[in-house]
Amino acid sequence: MPFDGITWPDVHVLVAPGGTTDPGAAYLHLGVGPGLGTGLLGGPTFTDITNDVTSASIKRGRDSDIDSATPGTCTLVVDNRSGDYDPTNLLTPFWGPNLLTTQQESLEDGTTTGWQAGLDTSIANTAAQAYHGTKALQLTKTVGTGTAFAQAGTGVTGVPFPPSAPCRLSVWFRTPVTARSCKIRAAFHTMSGTYLSGQDLLSAAVTDSTTGWVQATVIGRSPAQSTRIVPELQVAGAVNTESHYADQIVIQQGGIDAGAQVKVRAEWPIGTVYDRFTGTVADVALDMGYDPTVTFTCSDGLETLGRAQLAMTAPSFDGDTTGARIGHVADQAAWPTSLRALDTGYSTLGPTILGDFALNLMRKVEGTEFGLLFCDGSNILTFYDRHRSATATRSTVVQASFTDTQGASEIEMASLDVAKNRDRLVNDVHITRDPDPMGQDVPIEQVATDLESVTHYGGTFSMPIQLGLVCRDDYQALAMAQGLLPWFRDTVLRIREVKVEAITQGQWAVLLPLTLLDLISLSRDYGPVTVTAQLLIQALAEEIRFDPDPAWNWTFTMSNLPPSPDLWVLGTSAIGAGRLGW
Repeated sequence: MPFDGITWPDVHVLVAPGGTTDPGAAYLHLGVGPGLGTGLLGGPTFTDITNDVTSASIKRGRDSDIDSATPGTCTLVVDNRSGDYDPTNLLTPFWGPNLLTTQQESLEDGTTTGWQAGLDTSIANTAAQAYHGTKALQLTKTVGTGTAFAQAGTGVTGVPFPPSAPCRLSVWFRTPVTARSCKIRAAFHTMSGTYLSGQDLLSAAVTDSTTGWVQATVIGRSPAQSTRIVPELQVAGAVNTESHYADQIVIQQGGIDAGAQVKVRAEWPIGTVYDRFTGTVADVALDMGYDPTVTFTCSDGLETLGRAQLAMTAPSFDGDTTGARIGHVADQAAWPTSLRALDTGYSTLGPTILGDFALNLMRKVEGTEFGLLFCDGSNILTFYDRHRSATATRSTVVQASFTDTQGASEIEMASLDVAKNRDRLVNDVHITRDPDPMGQDVPIEQVATDLESVTHYGGTFSMPIQLGLVCRDDYQALAMAQGLLPWFRDTVLRIREVKVEAITQGQWAVLLPLTLLDLISLSRDYGPVTVTAQLLIQALAEEIRFDPDPAWNWTFTMSNLPPSPDLWVLGTSAIGAGRLGW
């Protein structure tokens, strides 16, 4: 393992097998509920698969300062000669958390909540025996001789389970008196509760004992459609009043499949951790050739928000700042409050009726603020206001120096992409906001044109994207159009991209903390001209290659600095200094 924290950073790739299924409303969901002291603690268990990873490619950010960030991605290529990473392999070593609640698993609250008795059977919570904790489920035969059984839920309340996935059920049995044949069964139902005949999984019979616990286990594949599992405990041949115990009842999804959580972390020096990527598996591709591999394509939280469809509501949240509006949309999409870092924003918005995907709504807000929305390496939803790059310390103080002089604290560049063109020339801005959701007005297109720039460059160059869609009124839309003109009115030398081969430089303490909108300096003497600039990072990509030929290469996409804002600030600015507005 080349990245071990000695010469190079210690890198770990972690996955949460079977982490696609929500354990249910009884569990604590950050930012959603139920609250602390009420909700059950649970969640995926991460497994370190670093030793099988051959490469990791991570991307985050946007093409330029007028674009929106795309969802961050991470592509992992994993050695699959063992077959362990085939999501259809029933012999997978990767099993997710128990999909039953902790109460259904071990009955520690003293009740039988979540369980129901079968025909001619009664159930009770007992402290007479326990395999795990201090309580167990007691099944007692109430009529005649036959099978005593109990089920966790019904067809409409069973555990949701994905299609064609490895499934494992297990339970521990014990008896106080007479040993009997015991099994666990998985009954599959449609999501609406219809029983799927012929799809059951049934364990081999085990004989319980008066002297110890025995385990019944069944492994199989779920049906080729989304289902609900109802586990059933069976004790055959029980006679009237005879009791048996069951404990630590478990349902698990196997394999690393779409929806599983993924983390890539780097530690340098030991004790200082930098999250390179946090997200979920979006695609699994198997190469079954002579050197089998599995490629996991993963996406961060922006992709999740892009699938969160919000219902239309009555007009609400009037007077929000842009940061507050993104927070309110995140609330509606059940995005955890612990995973947010939102600037307040400068623009004030009118009401919203939602009625769209969360990411679409957030991007309208981002385009009205002319800010930046992205998820960082820890999957924290991050929103920067339009003046962040001119006011935040990491955007105004150089965080890294890229040169060709190989100074002690400098980073050597492998390549540099420089151009001067009209791709980012804008001398004509048109903004038409969306109508007021309460139908109180009709928006009028607002236009701002820099005639001097039009004359100088021989034509009109319009803003290539839609902005200001949720401006509060036409006055705000006009202020935005006028405020954007100084940002892009001239063609300038653009240093778009710089590449760094980090493995031999030892500048990990400088490179690892870098993130979007960080300020960097650059100096390149290629003979006739020395190019120097201060630039803002708009996107970054990392290519990490493990054995047999280790490498760690960065690609930074950058933009020039925006004009410094000259805003009048109440309590700070002098009368007659600065200006009001955008």
